[in-house]
Amino acid sequence: MQKSKDFNKLNILYSSALSDFGNIECHNDRGQIYFIQNQSGQNGKNNKSDKTSNVITGHQVITKTELVSLNISDKKITTLSDLNNVTQVLDIDGKIIVPFQGDFYIAYGDNTTGKDNLPSK
Repeated sequence: MQKSKDFNKLNILYSSALSDFGNIECHNDRGQIYFIQNQSGQNGKNNKSDKTSNVITGHQVITKTELVSLNISDKKITTLSDLNNVTQVLDIDGKIIVPFQGDFYIAYGDNTTGKDNLPSK
């Protein structure tokens, strides 16, 4: 049986005091990791339409989440969306797609429509 790695000796690529949620899409060929980042309270700006009620305390909580990419080599984070409430990210055929309120936005990849039908026999 192989011994597990000592996580104390590994480099941290990213850390946050806020809880990020959603899935992570990794692309080693591009050197990017795509994920949903909790940006609540960053720069003191939040969209007033993002207010949700905290059931336990009754206080109003403002949550802002966006799709970001993390460059693995320099650890730079780039915000790719401006939707204020991103909840999902999909990797379909090399495209990074954000579904949002019935629309699908391509955050990365070619926006061409090629032949995508099933091959006939």
